[in-house]
Amino acid sequence: MGADDSMKLWLNGELVFTSEAHLKPWVLAEGFVPATLRAGHNSVLVRLENAPEGSAFSVLVRTAP
Repeated sequence: MGADDSMKLWLNGELVFTSEAHLKPWVLAEGFVPATLRAGHNSVLVRLENAPEGSAFSVLVRTAP
């Protein structure tokens, strides 16, 4: 996951990623978090805090080998 400025991400109601740094450029893969998805539906909630200009964030999903 990654974001410019600050980001938090919850998966199925559990906080799994926090980027506390503020006023920073977007990085595609700022951090990696192992997580297990449930069968069926999963909820993802992203909170971004951003400076006055544009915003960018990424969530990459990779399956286990």
